[in-house]
Amino acid sequence: MSDNNFSNIGVLLAASTTQREEVKMRRLRVTDPNLSAAWRRKASLEALLEAYGSAAKKHHAANLVGDWRTGNPQATIVFAIYRELRRRGLEAQRALLSLLDEEDLGIRLWTAAHALEFDPDRGIPILEELAKTAPWPENFNAGMTLKLWKKGELSFP
Repeated sequence: MSDNNFSNIGVLLAASTTQREEVKMRRLRVTDPNLSAAWRRKASLEALLEAYGSAAKKHHAANLVGDWRTGNPQATIVFAIYRELRRRGLEAQRALLSLLDEEDLGIRLWTAAHALEFDPDRGIPILEELAKTAPWPENFNAGMTLKLWKKGELSFP
């Protein structure tokens, strides 16, 4: 996997660590306020879900045109917000499931991938559907995410 292209969500989840994300943020000079740990700790659950969805959508749009300079920081935001949801507990993680109904394929793909950690019964059907019916590259990403999860190689930063 190239450090410059985080297009495959499954591979990205498997390879990512907090330290690598922080280095990438500094290197890319990411200044998005949603990356602030203080903001994430104080934000309402609704604000976190909105920021997660927005970053997932921007990541998806950037990947479709090969814009890693925009996409990678958005992936970092998604990871950071997910870590905050996990820190808040299972109820906060389950609130994320409301995004599975979004029209944007990027939001659905990120949410379903993260759901594998805490509610695989909700995440698996979405990923299977996207693997069968979504256009490329979403179908590939969904299929690869499932493949890595089934092999036990998917980690959640």
